[in-house]
Amino acid sequence: MATNIASESDSPTVSQLLGSQSPTQSEHGDISMTSGLTTSVNLIQETQLESEDEREGETSSVDASAIRTLRPRAIISKTPKTKGRPKKSLTTKNDVTAVLKALSTMQSSIDTTNKLMQGLQTTNADLVSQLAMKTAQCCELDKECRELRSQLSKTHSTESGLPKTLVIGSSIIRDFDTNKLHNTEVECIRGGTVDDVHKSLTDNNASYDRVILQVGSNDCSKDNTPEDIAKQYQLLIKGAKNIANEVVVSSICPRTDKPAAQEKVDTVNATLQGICSDEDASVTFINNDLSFKLQDNSINDGFLHGDGLHLSKPGTNRLAINMKLKTKG
Repeated sequence: MATNIASESDSPTVSQLLGSQSPTQSEHGDISMTSGLTTSVNLIQETQLESEDEREGETSSVDASAIRTLRPRAIISKTPKTKGRPKKSLTTKNDVTAVLKALSTMQSSIDTTNKLMQGLQTTNADLVSQLAMKTAQCCELDKECRELRSQLSKTHSTESGLPKTLVIGSSIIRDFDTNKLHNTEVECIRGGTVDDVHKSLTDNNASYDRVILQVGSNDCSKDNTPEDIAKQYQLLIKGAKNIANEVVVSSICPRTDKPAAQEKVDTVNATLQGICSDEDASVTFINNDLSFKLQDNSINDGFLHGDGLHLSKPGTNRLAINMKLKTKG
């Protein structure tokens, strides 16, 4: 490389070659001289190009070597070789056996659960049948209890010489105390209507000497007309005759909470008094207005509770007196 550089610096230039020509040359020699100069120039240029190509080759070789040295090498991980036989796969015979055993255990558990469910169903059916039997026995016992109560009432009536009485009606008689009454039963149907009392008498298998009816106030609070209430009352009187020798119709007590309902009460009471007069001697009528109303036809507030519907304690005592109930002491 140093030799090439030195030869390039020592090579004569074109001006030097031109200056070295002798002025004595002839004009015929100009063409040969010019061709020789052209050839020399081409040789010089080729020499220079070769030296530049060599330098570029050296530079490219240097750059390539530099690139080779700077390029990172790929790291190849080598797995250690294991000696002996290769490992077995994860699924082995033991695993399959364990799965089959687990499935068998689950199947047995399912079978046991099914047997328990069948047992529970059988037990439930047995309990239902036993409950039905117990219910029938309770109904029979209740019937026997009613018969015994009826016989006992008849015995007490014979011993005391007093008639057996049933007072049945709505919550107007809620404060009647059977413990203070001689040979008297009280059946209070709260919110009861004429139809409710009729149904209760129909289901009653006992017999009485006298039945006192105190109902109709709740019917007057509804949309029923006085005529409808009177017709229902006629059926009630017939039902009471089936279980008693005497039927007493106690007039509907006056009320101050609803003026419209009180108007119905007055109309129904007047109709009931006429119905009872048309019946035979076994049916009587009690007009409570004679004691619950003053001479000016106004309602006696002292006989009514604060709600204007139910009776106060004096009103309850007055009603018991009107019904001619015998009290103890």
